[in-house]
Amino acid sequence: AGEAVGAAADGAARRIDLLALLLLLGGLGCLGSSLAGSFWQLFAARALTGVSLGGGLPVTYSLVGDIFEPSERASQSGRLGLAMSLGGMTGQLLAGLLGPRLGWRAPFVP
Repeated sequence: AGEAVGAAADGAARRIDLLALLLLLGGLGCLGSSLAGSFWQLFAARALTGVSLGGGLPVTYSLVGDIFEPSERASQSGRLGLAMSLGGMTGQLLAGLLGPRLGWRAPFVP
């Protein structure tokens, strides 16, 4: 998904609109995960979330290139990577702590 969306982002006049669409798809995937009644529904919802996340990364880095001057891009890309890593670690930690108490659907609620 990342390569296809990255190619679309290179030609997109409004990358921010593409990012908003991907965030909406990711939110719908999370909502679908929390409402899933079967394994295959959960599988489809998580696949949608994965496409959204995989597509969102190249668009986000493209936006960094659009917004910041060349001299600032490396440090801003590093900060973005740090924020994504910390967010992923924090999310998994919270899901691991809250999941057993609130049920398996709770970590997927957007």
